[in-house]
Amino acid sequence: MRRFWLVVAGLMAVAFGGHAPSQALTYRLVPYDDGRCQPDCPSAIFASGAISGREAEEFAWFFRQSASRHRLLKLLVIHSPGGNAYGGMALGSLVRSNQVTVVVGQSGGEILTPLGGFLPGLCGSACVFVLAGGVRRIVPEGSVVAVHSARQVQTEFHDVVTGTRETLSHDKGEVARMFGSFYSKMGVNPGLARLGEETPHSDARVLTPAELKRYRLVLGKL
Repeated sequence: MRRFWLVVAGLMAVAFGGHAPSQALTYRLVPYDDGRCQPDCPSAIFASGAISGREAEEFAWFFRQSASRHRLLKLLVIHSPGGNAYGGMALGSLVRSNQVTVVVGQSGGEILTPLGGFLPGLCGSACVFVLAGGVRRIVPEGSVVAVHSARQVQTEFHDVVTGTRETLSHDKGEVARMFGSFYSKMGVNPGLARLGEETPHSDARVLTPAELKRYRLVLGKL
């Protein structure tokens, strides 16, 4: 247990330490060997970095390009401190519509297996929307899932005819309802949105294994 909390502390320090901003989410392929696929094993997608407002488009482009040259497994391994909330929800929705399994972790080598190859990872803030979108949601021992309130949530409307733009800001109650509605659609307990909005943006609420089950953020297995 002490080792678990040391890992948590290290991951949180990297993600929320307030030093340099995280790099944009990048994707790469990692072979996945289930013990029966040799010599032609499929690849999982590993993503690491901060989520942008166009993340669904970025993921879709990477998936299409990769699928044209490789045999892909519908498995996304993600390590992200968060980023843009709308980008996270859009990516989560895309993940669900394509029946992708999401694992919180990092790639520890050149190949993944059901029993190894994963290192502890972090899924914080907007990344939790991506995890919620997984048709199966896996949080291996040592990986961290954390929530906090949005920095500032705004919706921008652009009238392409007149060229005018309007920005609408949302209060915390609206944000909690908006995020809660997304979680409900994904089969996750909408109370998670309220828990996040009760946590200052400068802080982070690490979910315990019991809370991950209570909020239905873990579902199924590899």
